[in-house]
Amino acid sequence: MHQHCNRQEGSALTETIILSIAMVPLFFAIPMIGRLADVRQTGEQAARYGAWEATVHARDSGGATLARTEERFFRKQDAAIASVAQDLPENNLWGNDREEATGLSADTDVRIDLDESAVRAWQYDFTSQPAGAAIGEQAGRVGKLLDGIGDNDWSLESNGLVRSGVEVEVQANSWMPGDTCSAAQNAGCLNISSVIMADGWSAGSDAQAKNRVKSLVPASALEDVGDIMSVVGNFPLFKEMKGLDGALGHVDMTVLPDYARAE
Repeated sequence: MHQHCNRQEGSALTETIILSIAMVPLFFAIPMIGRLADVRQTGEQAARYGAWEATVHARDSGGATLARTEERFFRKQDAAIASVAQDLPENNLWGNDREEATGLSADTDVRIDLDESAVRAWQYDFTSQPAGAAIGEQAGRVGKLLDGIGDNDWSLESNGLVRSGVEVEVQANSWMPGDTCSAAQNAGCLNISSVIMADGWSAGSDAQAKNRVKSLVPASALEDVGDIMSVVGNFPLFKEMKGLDGALGHVDMTVLPDYARAE
């Protein structure tokens, strides 16, 4: 019985030693996995930010957005947001200008090669999306037809879809050997994109919204006729016609639903 217990104790000790040899290096891999996950999440945020910026800037103004995207997402993450460009150090977790790690920490260290990484400019060419491109072209044609009615201004963008993205290159370490994803032989390249409708076809003012609605009402074509007939209403015999002034094609921009009206 005593001999049997000694064999069990020796077996448990052997399993513990073998398990420790396998598990201890994995403990050093946990920070590496966390940093890689943070790089991925940061790339997704940067791609979405770049796509959103395309909705409020002209197409030829993407240069400033590219610089701001790199500054906000790939530099020091706890820096205060400023309205002017700043010369910030790189990210605290995976920036390349951090203090060099040593030992097993160096084998699993994660650093971004910002010289090879890039924030892509806005891409409006969606020829690879035939269905979306066809719908956009038809919408643009309809907008041009409606533009000729009265003072209407639809200004529909036939190719309003925009793609924004980032390409992040992770430097090689002992656990992640170099790959052929770039000339720098980095360990991996993350290509992350975000797509958004940059031109939502929304009206820029109440006047534009009013003219767009009027173009969809056939009676608005007779607006001038109604205005002329209202002049006849100045005679007592035709006073009912006085209300035709601006009545044909009238659009009330002050109408609110019941829940939005003041008590």
